[in-house]
Amino acid sequence: GDYLDNHNEEVDEEDLTDKFTCVDPFFGEDVKWPAVSRNFLINFLRACAKHGIQATLDLHTFPGGTSPGTFSGVWPRWPLFWTQGDLQSKDDEENDKEND
Repeated sequence: GDYLDNHNEEVDEEDLTDKFTCVDPFFGEDVKWPAVSRNFLINFLRACAKHGIQATLDLHTFPGGTSPGTFSGVWPRWPLFWTQGDLQSKDDEENDKEND
């Protein structure tokens, strides 16, 4: 079943987008990646640290996409991770402009 069909409360799409996506730094708001809830990840890592447990984050994608194709997350755009790795992200460029 659909996520929304199994919950009685109204779900705010903007809230879900904020909690479960992240913006690609190369493409900005045009490309958003599905993500684990930021709060969940932070709490998980803190709990691990509290109990002396080391955690490995197994990333299956990289900013800018790594390969041509629909699985890269940036399709139909050309992936930028390997070819533009030295390129500043849009957020960094905006911060640089603000600080000038």
